[in-house]
Amino acid sequence: LVCRNWNQIACMSFYHTIILSTAEQARRLARTLSNKPHLGVRVRKLLFNGGFGATASKIMKCTSNITHISLSLAVNSWDSTKGLCSSLRSIQPCSLSLNDFNNTYNNIQTRTLVAAICSCVTVHWNRLVKLRFPYETDWEWKEKTENQYLLLRAMYDTPLLKFVHMPAPYNPHLLLPLLSKPTLHAIYSETPFGFMRGCHIKGTCDGLPVLQLPHALCEKIRFPLPGPW
Repeated sequence: LVCRNWNQIACMSFYHTIILSTAEQARRLARTLSNKPHLGVRVRKLLFNGGFGATASKIMKCTSNITHISLSLAVNSWDSTKGLCSSLRSIQPCSLSLNDFNNTYNNIQTRTLVAAICSCVTVHWNRLVKLRFPYETDWEWKEKTENQYLLLRAMYDTPLLKFVHMPAPYNPHLLLPLLSKPTLHAIYSETPFGFMRGCHIKGTCDGLPVLQLPHALCEKIRFPLPGPW
């Protein structure tokens, strides 16, 4: 609205990070990027809060320079992830963030997306160094136990993974194989130590299970303050 030169400068920032929460937003973005492909190469961070059907594939094909991608695993059964799954291989992100806010969505769409993600992080994404795990490891979502197992196994097999973010405090013994991974630098908890559901981590009497691990592995476990140190 100011002038053509300013519009070009503003677009560089405007298209750097894109958050898609509705199918209409996805359709509009796909149309814009198809008509103006020079905008697609500006996109670096992309967040999908849905599957968005074939539209997702159109968007991914126009945004080959993505470095950070965030995916929601809370997908409705009618919201197809087929297009998203088929196009994930076309990008080379260095950061992947996975989110899942409840246990009501564990359908064929979610399971298909998890399988595609596991394939990409272990085989196709050779620049991936950071991953956010979507689940608490001490949880009660029995419906998604398989999703958790597949993603944990994929993280173990990711060749260059350096940083893992967890949504809550966790049982370090469950993650011992990941802690022992030579390339891994740190596992970060997003919740202060001992503050999950108002109590200490399950299975510990002193609230300091990390002290039971070898010192080298303890150094890889990071909590936001206040912490056990």
